[in-house]
Amino acid sequence: MAELYARPRKALQASLQPEAGGQDTLLFSDTVTAQAIGEDHQVVSAQTGLLEAGPWGFRFAGRALPLQEIRGAAIHSRNTLTVHYGPDAVQYEVTGTGYWNALKYLYLYNLLNGKTGKEVF
Repeated sequence: MAELYARPRKALQASLQPEAGGQDTLLFSDTVTAQAIGEDHQVVSAQTGLLEAGPWGFRFAGRALPLQEIRGAAIHSRNTLTVHYGPDAVQYEVTGTGYWNALKYLYLYNLLNGKTGKEVF
């Protein structure tokens, strides 16, 4: 089972190497809906836009998301990416508008933060 998860991580690590295309390279993107979750576990706001990822980090709806502002990320409910973002660590639940793979974004987040990815499992 570990090998099943190791293959995508290794491919992603290889794509982050300088010879793989540089800092401007777009690794993947998906149209997603990001919902801000309030204290009462209610949706406070929602926005649909393009989530982009590369060696430089992440962008949502054209806005850069600095890695130092992302406090944590996890996956729940099969394919929902949960991100705690900003100085107040607002919780966002990110889901694809069609077929999408939340795990690749979590892998990239862990790799860019120097984590091995084993923390996911």
